Amino acid sequence: MGTIYKLNIISIVTKLVSVSIILIFLIYFIDENMNFEVYVFSFFIILIVEVFVFFFGKFLIKIEIKKDTHSICLYFKKYFVNHLKMIPLNELSFSFKRETGARGVQSNEFRFYDSKGGKIIGIGRGFDGWEKKNIDKLIEELKELKVKELL
Repeated sequence: MGTIYKLNIISIVTKLVSVSIILIFLIYFIDENMNFEVYVFSFFIILIVEVFVFFFGKFLIKIEIKKDTHSICLYFKKYFVNHLKMIPLNELSFSFKRETGARGVQSNEFRFYDSKGGKIIGIGRGFDGWEKKNIDKLIEELKELKVKELL
């Protein structure tokens, strides 16, 4: 048996709803003459678009480290479909560093790489629903298992 790390879906839903509410307030300040039904309709349209944009991308939902087989299982969703990738720990590397993204915004990025250095999957901006303490525990466990860290 191994260690399991999971995505916190509640934080993602909270983030999506918060963005929708902020956009609705911006719409309100642009045109205060709209009626309530238009705001409610706009809120749901914005929320649906955000959900599709987020969930159509590839994102990590669970990581399972199997010490008995000395491998890692990466569970992720892409286009609403569950995928599993099992990789031996000796063919895996990871990085956790500050990177500059779109529009010059800097944030911490956690990524998994294969033995050839190609990116497998990562946890990006705002940790995409992952809690910092879980990422710290994951990094500590990977280091204990002597998984190569890219700096």
